[in-house]
Amino acid sequence: MHTLSKLEQDKINNFNLIRLIAAISVVFAHSFVLSLGVIPELFPGFSTGWFGDIAVTSFFTLSGFLITKSYSTNENAYSFVEARILRLLPGYTLSLIYCILLGLLVTTASFHSYIFSAFNFFLKTLSYLLMRPLSSDLLGVYIDNPFPNAPNGSLWSLPAEIRMYILVLFLGFFQVFKKKYFLNLFFLTMCFFMYLIFIYDSYLLDRAVSFVFRVPSYGLIKFPLAFIIGMYAYLYKEYVPINPLIFIGLILAFFLLPHSLYLETIVVSYSVLFFGFYQKLIIKRMINIPDYSYGIYIFSFPTQQTLVSMLKIYDPYILFVLSLCFTLPIAIFSWHCIEKPSLKLKGKTKSYLLFFKKFKPEYNK
Repeated sequence: MHTLSKLEQDKINNFNLIRLIAAISVVFAHSFVLSLGVIPELFPGFSTGWFGDIAVTSFFTLSGFLITKSYSTNENAYSFVEARILRLLPGYTLSLIYCILLGLLVTTASFHSYIFSAFNFFLKTLSYLLMRPLSSDLLGVYIDNPFPNAPNGSLWSLPAEIRMYILVLFLGFFQVFKKKYFLNLFFLTMCFFMYLIFIYDSYLLDRAVSFVFRVPSYGLIKFPLAFIIGMYAYLYKEYVPINPLIFIGLILAFFLLPHSLYLETIVVSYSVLFFGFYQKLIIKRMINIPDYSYGIYIFSFPTQQTLVSMLKIYDPYILFVLSLCFTLPIAIFSWHCIEKPSLKLKGKTKSYLLFFKKFKPEYNK
């Protein structure tokens, strides 16, 4: 039986392909709510929103695994923060500009009023990553859509993701990764905390969770838990088997046992690791595909909203196909011209800061 430790050393996996499929699944899920205004059931017990939930859970699992690996192999706080900023912020900033430009095409407000609202939208949505709830819309944009007044609903998950990065930085800084006793104590505490959230419907508890993790209480069970599972999978990789029998057993448990958010998260997280590393499923031709998933994720929502507003598309399947056709070129541009060049700055930003510091004016006392 192969363990995750042995398979991970080979550095051959399907992660880029999984991310791409997950991003496309999010576009598919959004196509229904953005064109119809509701989340319909595709078959009994499973709505179209299920595709988005599975996709986001997959993203958090992969992040937990890879981000923990990134810190554990480097253990340099500055390099860790630098890498995270260079991966997220350039594309995020471009997506805000993209939202503003698309809004110009459909806004019912005057140009001057719109530009003022766009400026507020840019600043508030940028600060949304760390400091404040998202409370600014683009004036007169998407007001008649089935899902109105939402320039880019996909951005909600990024603050939660950043908080997981901070968690890794915090645990790593205090050497918790090297002290498994404290790591397990942390995990049990988190499980107890999430259990309380699950059984008690408390407004105060829900607001506290939303503030700390930037997700509603049900999301704490799914998404940060998926990140923690990915984190544990890396830290205990020598004990994690990648076996088709375990995968089949979990799938059967998911469909045969009563539904549980915990079980769903465990099944999705293990499935991601299984399809990511199981050698017989690895598609070698797809290993080196560029990572367009982030671009598809952050640019698809405003593209879909604009298509619905301008072309009055109320068929989710047509919207799905058209939005992918328009979003993919933007995602390709973002990767090759913004995201990838930004990643090449890893390890260089400190030298740039020191360079500018040399020219800092000195005043005589």
